[in-house]
Amino acid sequence: MEFVQKTLAPSLDSKLQNSPQVSHWTAKQKRAYQRLLSGLRRAKTLGKPLRFMTLTSSPKSRWAEINAHFGVLVKRIRRRFGEFEYFKEKTTEGHGVLHIVYRGSFISQRWLSRNWHDIHGAKIVDIRKLRGNAKALARYLIGAYLAGQRFLRMSWSWGWVFRGFVRFWKRFVRTYGYPLCIRHWTAFLSSKVLFWKQHGLLPHLGSKTPYPWVRHEPRVLYDDLKGEGGD
Repeated sequence: MEFVQKTLAPSLDSKLQNSPQVSHWTAKQKRAYQRLLSGLRRAKTLGKPLRFMTLTSSPKSRWAEINAHFGVLVKRIRRRFGEFEYFKEKTTEGHGVLHIVYRGSFISQRWLSRNWHDIHGAKIVDIRKLRGNAKALARYLIGAYLAGQRFLRMSWSWGWVFRGFVRFWKRFVRTYGYPLCIRHWTAFLSSKVLFWKQHGLLPHLGSKTPYPWVRHEPRVLYDDLKGEGGD
């Protein structure tokens, strides 16, 4: 734990008191912020716990295989603990690090360390529960862990928000423009029930009502967009 705090980005405290002030973000950071925040808001709406996981590498680890090794870990976690939907950031810190925000059950640090060492050859891991406002959490995580040249790549599981959500977000942007699209997107993610519409492309987005996709329960209508799992 001491190694993680000293050599990686600043530790995440429950009140976000260590959160850096970010004045300028790259386009890549802004995209990461939108993808991360969307999943955080969805988890808050569903009342699901969020946790932050850090997985390191050692000099003996096969860095080129870290994503494949993470895939093996995900399978083990889902077999043992059930739900595990995540947003993952790959960085160049130390010998290579993965930062993961996930929605799912408690995982002990001892279990995580033992299994990550078995898979990737590195024992040093960190895991903690996230508390606080979704927007504040997203700003902190992007500013602290995705700064400068350390940030290589982001990816997420299909269930982090829903499958194809990025293309759906872009359609919101084209339909409403800034900043109105952000208000609509936030309301969309705050709906309790999502269901697929197999035919018809966004049939209600042309409506003049404030939130045309909301129904009485409320329900959210969106078409079955397939695709992306990363950026």
